[in-house]
Amino acid sequence: MKLFLSILISVSLTVLSTAGCGKQESNVTESPAKSENQAAAASGPEPLTLPITKDKITLKLFVSLDAKSAATIKSYNEMLSFQELEKRTNIRIDFIHPPAGQEKEHFNLILASADYPDIISQDWSNYPGGPEKVLNDGIVTELKSYLDKYAPNFTKLLNDNPDIKKDIMTDTKKFHTFPFLRVEKTQRLSDGFQIRRDWLDKLGLQLPTTMDEWYNVLTAFKQKDPNGNGKADELPFIAQKLSGGSNSLSNFTCGWGMTYGFYRDNGKVKFGPAEPQYKEFLQTMNKWFKQGLIDPDFLSTDSKGFDSKVTGELGGSYFGLLNGNMGRFTGLMKDKNPKFLLSEVPYPKTSDGKSYNFTTGAARGAPGGGYSIGSKNKYIKETVKWLDYWYSAEGIILMNFGLEGKTFVMENGSPKYTDLIMNNPDGLPLDQALNKYTVASTSGRLFQDPRYWNQIMAYPNQREAMKILSAASTERTIPPITATPDESKKLATIINEINTYVDEKTTKFIMGQEPLENFDKYMSDLKNMGMDDALKIQQSALDRYDKR
Repeated sequence: MKLFLSILISVSLTVLSTAGCGKQESNVTESPAKSENQAAAASGPEPLTLPITKDKITLKLFVSLDAKSAATIKSYNEMLSFQELEKRTNIRIDFIHPPAGQEKEHFNLILASADYPDIISQDWSNYPGGPEKVLNDGIVTELKSYLDKYAPNFTKLLNDNPDIKKDIMTDTKKFHTFPFLRVEKTQRLSDGFQIRRDWLDKLGLQLPTTMDEWYNVLTAFKQKDPNGNGKADELPFIAQKLSGGSNSLSNFTCGWGMTYGFYRDNGKVKFGPAEPQYKEFLQTMNKWFKQGLIDPDFLSTDSKGFDSKVTGELGGSYFGLLNGNMGRFTGLMKDKNPKFLLSEVPYPKTSDGKSYNFTTGAARGAPGGGYSIGSKNKYIKETVKWLDYWYSAEGIILMNFGLEGKTFVMENGSPKYTDLIMNNPDGLPLDQALNKYTVASTSGRLFQDPRYWNQIMAYPNQREAMKILSAASTERTIPPITATPDESKKLATIINEINTYVDEKTTKFIMGQEPLENFDKYMSDLKNMGMDDALKIQQSALDRYDKR
């Protein structure tokens, strides 16, 4: 918190204001803008003054409307924070929201048309060739010279956080995006293994800390009727997919010090499913599946079905989010079952005695995503200033907390959400109430205030969870490395085939549809598909990253 407060104080000096943060209109100070020549001659970026432009301008912004926001609004134009942002800056945003479930297809159409929006919300790490290729292809604007002139708040944040600066630049030290940032490390601990603590207490068990202890706990859940209905209907561990972040089964690979993909180990790039110890992971999951410790429908369960297994007193544990899972389930169950209690489980210790967290968000201050400026934007200076305002003291409060007196009040110098957010009179859950008024937890955010995070972690088990998660190391999580355009083409061809093969074989090994005696052939097949070449490409990318 000390680091954040020092940043907040320093960046506030770059925003000229006549009143306190968050009050409507009072923080807008009109001042003549310096000419570009004056800015270039200055020792640093010119101060940010409001409104940004005397004559109102309109910018088009492509961004997904996430489900939590879509529950209450049809466009971010309806959101209180964006409405106030327009008043303060005199810049209107026309939002382009792709249809839900069609985000990728819609964006590909935009790329094909070359009719690029003024601002684009995108994680370019998945673009063939990465951010460097995006710049070379002329899709977005290289930002370095504009940051030097017009982004005092963002520049200050980067200078104060060199690790973040290293992560968001390309290998040739170019900047392409204003990124979503979590400066404080506690904010990055957002997901992990969660378990029914009340079931553990009923059976006299402790939180598992190793894979063997996990087996003992799950077996007890299966055999000893912890939900108390007299039926053997418990699903000790539930999931809704094999891989892909929360609610997936492959997170258990961390029990062998690896992940279901690329990671680093003492400077060397490795691929978890191509490591010898992956066989041990498969043997364990196969054993659990055979004994009914894993939900047999983990590949066909949708999000609604997953939720019903938790709230229906069937699911005993899973891998999920602190807010989206633990917080939501705690709120949903508080009246239905007052004894319902979820607890975070430590990442399991490996053979070296350490535990590893491979979630990208936990390891990076800039976990991915942000706003890039389209190459056809006619108002680059104004757009840079508009985005820089998000990182100012006033902008941080506006976009995380909304308007003082309505969505928050100041208590002891800090913003505190009102009951409109915390106890919504219309009965909206916390996340939906928040997303109706602010961008704090949406897909359109840029800076996460730790004071927001501390408030939405409203339950004691959530706050305890952050302490538990902090014990795991993120040292093996691979940083945001980028293959060169030529490497990227070769890597995509190799890894797409490998990923498909790994998913298929892993599923069959776990379900017993393929004997584990075939593991050596599986490893040989990976090698024949070009696994060694893929590792060399990723190693070269990691070596370039280390030299940034």
